[in-house]
Parts: sequence; C-alpha cells; structure tokens
Amino acid sequence: MAAALLALAGVHQAVYAQLTPVSWDGGNGNWEDAKWNGGQTAAAVFGDNRMSNGAYTVTIGGGSQVFYASDTLRDLRPRKNVGNTSITIEDGASLEVNSFNSDTDGVWTQWDADLILDNGTLKRTLTPGGASQAGGLMMLGSWRSVQNQDIKVIVKNGGSLQNNGQLWFGADEEHALGLKVLVEVNNGTIDLTGGTYPSANNSNLVTADVAFFYGTDQGEGNGSSGSGEPKGEHYEINFIGPGSMTVDQSGIWVYDQDSLGAWTGGSKTYEDLWNRGILRSHGINGKTGTAMANFFTVTGTPGAANYSVAYKAPVNVTWDGGNGEWKDAKWNGGQTASAAFGRNNGTENGHNAIIGGGAQVAYDAAANGDFRLKSGNGPTKVTIKEGALLSLDSANTDVDGKWTEWDGDLTLDNGTLRRTHSGTSLSGGILMFGSWRSIQDQEIRIDVKNGGRIENDGQLWFGAEADHALGLKVLMDINNGHLDLTGGDYPQSNGDVLVNADLAFWYGTDQGSGNGSASSTLPKGETYKINFTGPGTITVDADAIEVYDQDSLGVWTKTDATYQDLWTRGILQANGLSGLTGATFGDYFSVTGTAGSADYKLTSLLTAGVAGDYDGDGDVDGNDFLDWQRGGSPNPLSAGDLATWKSAFGSGAGTAAVGAVPEPASLLAALVGAACLAAGARRRTRQA
Repeated sequence: MAAALLALAGVHQAVYAQLTPVSWDGGNGNWEDAKWNGGQTAAAVFGDNRMSNGAYTVTIGGGSQVFYASDTLRDLRPRKNVGNTSITIEDGASLEVNSFNSDTDGVWTQWDADLILDNGTLKRTLTPGGASQAGGLMMLGSWRSVQNQDIKVIVKNGGSLQNNGQLWFGADEEHALGLKVLVEVNNGTIDLTGGTYPSANNSNLVTADVAFFYGTDQGEGNGSSGSGEPKGEHYEINFIGPGSMTVDQSGIWVYDQDSLGAWTGGSKTYEDLWNRGILRSHGINGKTGTAMANFFTVTGTPGAANYSVAYKAPVNVTWDGGNGEWKDAKWNGGQTASAAFGRNNGTENGHNAIIGGGAQVAYDAAANGDFRLKSGNGPTKVTIKEGALLSLDSANTDVDGKWTEWDGDLTLDNGTLRRTHSGTSLSGGILMFGSWRSIQDQEIRIDVKNGGRIENDGQLWFGAEADHALGLKVLMDINNGHLDLTGGDYPQSNGDVLVNADLAFWYGTDQGSGNGSASSTLPKGETYKINFTGPGTITVDADAIEVYDQDSLGVWTKTDATYQDLWTRGILQANGLSGLTGATFGDYFSVTGTAGSADYKLTSLLTAGVAGDYDGDGDVDGNDFLDWQRGGSPNPLSAGDLATWKSAFGSGAGTAAVGAVPEPASLLAALVGAACLAAGARRRTRQA
C-alpha cells in the first residue's frame, strides 16, 4: 500500500513539476544505503551515487545523520542542469561528506544546486591517516554550472555549514558565465576553519578557507566564447538575522582575472568583503561608504585562528503597554521616543521598535513631521503584534499630506499599521517602502501575517520615483494578512510625475539621484515582490495600480496595471511562483471588481492549512507522504493520517496548475515516459 502511494506521488511530482522529491527514510546511515524514498538506494533514486544528473528536491530530516564517503563514492556533485535541484537538511539532521584518498587536496564537492540548512548541518571533513591534508574543495559553482545560474544557500534556524577544506565561490576560471552565488544567513553559522594547504589542481596555488573567483571569458565554462570580457559573477553572503562566519589561518582570498587571462589575488579582511559588496546585512554593503561597524562585529586577526564576523542585531525598544502617542515616555520602562531612539519621528540608529499587547500608539505627523525609518546606522525594524496598532495621522496645509519614508523592515504579526488624514490634507500622504534615504542594494522586508494589516489612506509606493537607491529590493510576504489601500484620491504634486494611484511601483534608471548613483542612465535594478504564502487580500479603489518605467533619457512611461499584470511581471507571487515561472494566475488568486473602480480586490486562494499537507508548503504531494513515513504528521505513522493524505493527494495550490490527479494507468505510462528523459552531462571532469 505504502509503496504504491509513494510511486503515485513520485510520478505526479516528476512528470508535472519536473522535480522528483527524494527523502531520507530516517535514522543514521551511509548515503548509498537503501534508505531513500521507502527503501531505495541512492543509485536507484538518483541514477548514480553522486547526484550527477536529474532534478530533485532532496530532504534529510528528523535528526538523521547521513555519511557520504568520498574515498569510495568520489565527488558529490548535485546539479541544476535539468531542473532546480535542491538539498534541504532540517530538524537537527546532518550530512557529513568525508574525504580520504591519495590526493593531497582531498576529494572535491561540486555544488551546483541550492542548499537549505534549516536547523540542519552540512559538514565536510577528512579522515586522518591518508595522503589528504584537508577535506578538499567545496565549489559553489563548479565547471558543471550553467550560464546565468543562481545558486542559493540558506542557513537558518540554527543551521550550520562546516567545512574543513576550502570553500570556493566559482571554480577558478572554469565556472559558467553570469554565475550567481547567494548565501543568506538568519540564525545560522558558517565555520570554515580548516583547509590549510595549497591546492595543486588549479592555475592558482590557493591557500584559503574561502576564495572568490572573478574571471574573464577565456573559453572555459558554460556560455564561454573566448571574448576576454568579464564573466559577470555575483557573489554575496547576506545576513538578515543573527549569525556568524569564521575562518582560520588560511583566511579569505579574492582573485581577479584580466582580459589576457592573468590572475591577481590577495588575502582579504571582512571589511574588504564588505566594501566589495560580498558581505552584506539586509543587502546593505560598503560600496557607497556605509560603515561596516554598524552592522557587524569582527573578532580575531586576519591570518590567525578563529577570525570571525558576527551580525549586529537591532536593539529592541519595547512599548511599555497601554495607549498613547509615539513620543510619550512609554518605551523601555519610561523613556521618551527621543531618548530611546534619538529622535521623535522614527529611528535611524539600529533599533527594533516593538509594539504589542493590544496597545494603540498614535503618531501626529503635523506636530512631528514625516515618520521615517533609516538603516544607515544599523538594521532597523518595527514589529507590531498581538492586536496592537500604530496609527500615523497626517493633518497639515500640504494637500498630499505628510509622507512616510520607510527604509527598514516591518513585521505585522496580528498587528496593524494604519495611515490616516485629517484637517486640510486630502489624504494620508505617501508611504514609501524605499525612499530617497534608502541605501544601495538594501533589502526591505515586509511580513504581514496572522491577521496583520496595512491600512493606507494615501498612496503606497515601492521605490521613490527617481530618488531611491540603486539595487533596491522590497520583499513583502503575506500569510493571512491584508492590504487595504483604499484612499489616495489626489494627484501627487511634489515630484516630476503626476501620480494618482493607491499602489505604485517605480523602475528607474540612474539619472544621478539615489544612493549609489553615477548618472550611468542604466536601469537601477530594483526588485519588488508581494508574495502570498497563505490567505490574504489586497484592495484598492478607483485610483488602482500603476507601474512606472523610466528610459535612459529619464522619460517615464506609466502603465495602468491589473493584478494579473503584476503576476505576469513577477511582482505578485504565490509561494514564489508567478507568471515568470509559467504558473497560472487563476490557480492562486481570484479578483472581484474592476481595475479603476472602487473596491478592486485580490484574494489569495492559498489556505492556511491543507489536510494532508504535512510539510506545510500549501499542497499535498509525495513530499507529504515522506513526512508521514518519517513520523511528521499530527498522529505519527497512523493509518488515519495516511488515509487523509491519500484522499487529499493532488489538492492545494501547488498542484492546481496541473488539474486533476491522473488515474493510475496514465500515471504508469507517464512514469515510463519520464524514465526515458535523459539529462545531458557536461563533458569536463577533474577526476573519474
């Protein structure tokens, strides 16, 4: 029974989602053991023991300890050559990759897939006694990478990446053109102590715990033509929460290649990485002179043991309770806002302002001016929770009200941010997520969940016309949250464009305005996202939605957009899916009303919980069966939970796009067809 259900789930995933879920059955063991997907070997589920081909979503959880012996299995090499392969290690589990062979620099790990360490550990080690001096290289982006590939590494919730070897971003000059390696840390650690040896199998004698390779096109790597032009790599290690990174005596090296193929490289400090834009906090880096000391603490000395960098978290400043005005002496046990934050009209000094317990806090913009969050002196955030309310009121002689310059994070966890107007103002003014005070490459994260709300009687802007920073990212997640943007019935008269929108998105070009600008006239490179991960709504009125695009001459083009237009453009998303990924709008959202009329409303079809969805990703598929098999359902290993999964299989947002679940006969035929699909292998290999 279980095997048949698993086969059905696996076929559904492989054929329709182009990804095959593969899960460790539980307990400890060796990678090659028959402990995958209900008793299969690694060779059976992956096609070989090394994950060389195919498209898989691999999960190791439940505290399991899995051991990969490189001396017998050779290089571990997960790839994205035929699909978005990822490995997730979670729930206290670990994967140990051990190197022990006659090669002095160990066996290499060619990692060309995503990696999620969610309270899980990836550990690369060596067994003393052989010729190996360290755990070999781990390449995030090897010669097997694909042109313009994104490799994402997420270390969170106590996750840890431990490497007794070298960690390379890129592969000397052999990685693909346009390679991007994006590491994100949120309550995680990166321990790179180890790797004190020269690597003899590359054009640079590298002795580094972590190395970054910026190459030119010398005819090596996917997409290469021998042009001699820069490959266009992008590497970043971005901390969005607590965490640290540690190296030892081998330290940090950055290598740059010129058009003739010659390399220059040297030992670097964490501040060097910050200034180059590799090391980041909420996207912010040192390319425009922002001080690293406001975002990170460094201990130790370059070239010595335990040289470490740690995220500097915002300082919590908590409302004491009850109702009152923002400026009152009700912060941190009786301090005024001026004393607690350094100013009455927001904060700019690395604080997390927390309002909870049902408190209602009012801010009078007429008396105190624009409310503004700034992040130049450290990460800044406002958290409103537990039914609390922050109300920003605009009442003055300016017809478009006072503006709110929001250049920090916002969490609305059953809390409300409300902007209103009174007096002669015609609306509550503009709420800008990313104002002219934003910093180059800054990420502003907005989390609206558990009944959280934004109520804005004004305009909500993503960006600030031409004035926001280059590379601005505004990333909003909604899970049982609501945006009520009805209001803003006025032309905005203080800028270059007459804006009459409840919701506006600004895609500018570098005309010399905004942090990081150089008057290049190139696109600013903004990223705007409203991603639903559960239920929720957005409502606008007759002023609706506008998207603005600026050309190289500075001329703006306005598009009156529908919700489906936002989906097509990739702004509106559901669990990370959008029109850009080929997903269908109507499978995830419904719309009432008409664009340009009152109460034009978007409703998410994602549910807070789907029966049988044991991994919580919004659908019922083969992954949920594997969670049941590991004891991850509400009643572990029960027949009732298995029956729930069986009856609900194919439901939820993740499978809506493919329609009804096929009958077993057609599934079997699909399985045979899927087995005939072969992934092309890259020709180049370092070793067999």
